[in-house]
Amino acid sequence: MYMAACIILCEEMLLTFSSSFPVLNITKRIDKQVGFTSANPDDEMLLPAVFNFKHGLELYLKVLVMAIKNLPTYKDEPPCHDLKSLIKKIRNLLKDKEMFESLNAVESIVDKYYYGSYAFVDKSDKNHPDKSNEAERYPERKNTSCYQIKNLETIVSHDLLKTIIQDCRSAQGQLRKMLMRY
Repeated sequence: MYMAACIILCEEMLLTFSSSFPVLNITKRIDKQVGFTSANPDDEMLLPAVFNFKHGLELYLKVLVMAIKNLPTYKDEPPCHDLKSLIKKIRNLLKDKEMFESLNAVESIVDKYYYGSYAFVDKSDKNHPDKSNEAERYPERKNTSCYQIKNLETIVSHDLLKTIIQDCRSAQGQLRKMLMRY
């Protein structure tokens, strides 16, 4: 449902775009819709959308580890939110070639959100991975251990939102297919 929330939030943001120009409506439509009086622009909805997507990925990956190992619960000490670490753990457990192909497809999507290249950094910049899923959760922190959230007002676009929706649907489909094998 975290991934579903991501899609719903992105689709809601798509409604804020002007029909004549591909830019977000500056009237703060989403805040008004829910009765808030704050001054948050609609583009800030990107942060909870992507956070939900990444959290949904984390939960799916953990459930996949549980399924492969035939465990009733997932335990990691200390708690791990590192998506790349979870993918590596799964890769070490897999035996089926088809499953490797599905995992590779998921990993290519994970990489975009793990390194921030979906919107905030160049695709070749892998210097500030979001190992703890904190970039969108605490964007104001200026956390030097992960990529920085900057310039939302110029980053959020119709195409970006459509890409996030597509990535979310694709990752969910691949992970669901893998999970159904167990």
